[in-house]
Amino acid sequence: MVDDSLQEIILAAFLAGVKAGVMEEGVPAAKKHGKQVGKRIVRGRGKGGSPIKRQRRRISAYQTAYGKNFKKVAPKYKKKDGGWKKDGFKRAQAEAHKLTRKEMK
Repeated sequence: MVDDSLQEIILAAFLAGVKAGVMEEGVPAAKKHGKQVGKRIVRGRGKGGSPIKRQRRRISAYQTAYGKNFKKVAPKYKKKDGGWKKDGFKRAQAEAHKLTRKEMK
């Protein structure tokens, strides 16, 4: 059917295309997340190889209160096996937001 040498050429061309695509996608990621050293991307390191401290996300008072209210309300909208009832998640979310807004006033 297909000659072995033709098969090898097709495979090599495919792999070259995949490698080129990966390199193109890797460049923006390197600029965003770390620095690029040759073909390798080094993440989480500053100049001189020292680790970079990442700043943690600040959680607002509203988010904290909403999380507590959601946990308090969720069992009402769940089945015995732990799954959500029909539209249960949406209703629990709405009620938790309502309670949190009321609480924050």
